[in-house]
Amino acid sequence: MADWTEVPIEERHLGGMVDLLKEVLLHLGVRPKKLRYRAMGREDWDPVRVYLEIGEEPRVGVDLHFRTVRCAEAAPSVYQAIQKVTMTALKQISRDYRAHLEDSPYRFLPQNPLTTQSSQATQEMEEALEREEDSCLEVTARYLQEQDSYLQSLENDYSRLDWHFKNTMQLSKKQEGDNNLLTRDREMLLKELMEFQKVMK
Repeated sequence: MADWTEVPIEERHLGGMVDLLKEVLLHLGVRPKKLRYRAMGREDWDPVRVYLEIGEEPRVGVDLHFRTVRCAEAAPSVYQAIQKVTMTALKQISRDYRAHLEDSPYRFLPQNPLTTQSSQATQEMEEALEREEDSCLEVTARYLQEQDSYLQSLENDYSRLDWHFKNTMQLSKKQEGDNNLLTRDREMLLKELMEFQKVMK
């Protein structure tokens, strides 16, 4: 088994969901420098694993103690793994600090589906749809747009993998056919050689 090694994270990997997470953290009073990503890879394992840690902020507010958040997710690329682990963190924060997000544009962000307040959030979202302008819907739309970008990047990667797989299968079948032809030619040559040896005797 190959060793895990750190994979470089570039600035272009830290957009999309990461920007949205930073906004939510700032709203809660958590400094962006508390956000730390680390990507790890292995030569014998294709997916990249990204670890996310958001450090504790014990004095955010009078009634808010932001506790350390740790998440890990794997995906085919660094960008995809970062987007995926950030979505996981957003859901956890939306669930754990819902009371502090209720009067903010971030109150409709997805939460853990098992939360008892998910049905209430759904009802509030339906009511918001009836209003012409609602900042919460703008944030939700941004989340969905970034999620679509993430899913599209996955779909593109899997399409390429499928194309390579089909080509590999075609090459494998061709090679199998070539091997069968070579085997048949070899048997014919051996047969001719044996007949020639009989004649020479």
